[in-house]
Amino acid sequence: MEKQTILLENKNYLKICGVESVINLNETDVAIMLCGEVLVIKGTDIKADKLSVETGELILTGNFTSLRYEVKKEKQGFLKRIFK
Repeated sequence: MEKQTILLENKNYLKICGVESVINLNETDVAIMLCGEVLVIKGTDIKADKLSVETGELILTGNFTSLRYEVKKEKQGFLKRIFK
């Protein structure tokens, strides 16, 4: 697995290394592919200050309220759903 780094300073500066791609970016939420996983960032007034495809570095500013990884749900068979 490739190295990933997330640095949050004072809830308004976010530096992320290991970014593979940006899925979504607007003023209230960002979704990025980070080392094979999706990281969702929520907040207000979010802006991308720097994106380097070569180094995989993304710098965001704004007021951040949450950072979370999307969990891939495993498909369950019919019997597993019945016998929880």
